Amino acid sequence: PLENSKQFLFGSQTKDNIFLTFCSGVFIWSCFEIFILWFAANNNVKLINLDESMFYFVVMLLLIHLWRDLHFYLIHRLIHYEPLYKWAHKTHHRNINPGPWSGLAMHPIEHIFYFSCALLYLFFPFHPAFIIVTLVHAGLSPAPGHAGFERIKADDETSFDIDSYAHYLHHKHFECNYADGILPLDRWFGTLYDGSEESFLKMRARLSKNKRD
Repeated sequence: PLENSKQFLFGSQTKDNIFLTFCSGVFIWSCFEIFILWFAANNNVKLINLDESMFYFVVMLLLIHLWRDLHFYLIHRLIHYEPLYKWAHKTHHRNINPGPWSGLAMHPIEHIFYFSCALLYLFFPFHPAFIIVTLVHAGLSPAPGHAGFERIKADDETSFDIDSYAHYLHHKHFECNYADGILPLDRWFGTLYDGSEESFLKMRARLSKNKRD
């Protein structure tokens, strides 16, 4: 990361990222969690009982990750719309060479969009564990995705893919790789860039067509 630059708060990328993560990100994360649990505690949303709804609990717990993938892709495309990008998302994209703290280094408007994934539970019966899993995943998963490492090495023979390279390319080229999960949404919607020359030419053609349209 660029440690010293006037474009960042305090002239430091790391200090800027930590400040935005805690003073905006964690605060808005907490507000969503408090509001939805308060809403449920006042009987405005039905809470499920594990003794009666174990199957529903397990299925929803698995579907949470698919919902997070879809929600992130959709809001990410939305905040790349020029007015929203200028007002909010450009704060995150100051991190051209991101680090782990860059994941939640967002403008408060973007944090509201980002953590709005939890609003799903205003419309479906849920267990409090769903809120915890959804928001903890939303809060912590950006760190490895912005770490700049493609794989985590456990030992000489074992390593794990953390898919950070695709998001690194997003920070470099902006108009590609909006997704960040297990669903191949970029491939489905034609916004995938894998770093190859062929993929780069496809991206250039897509952007040129969008400008003409």
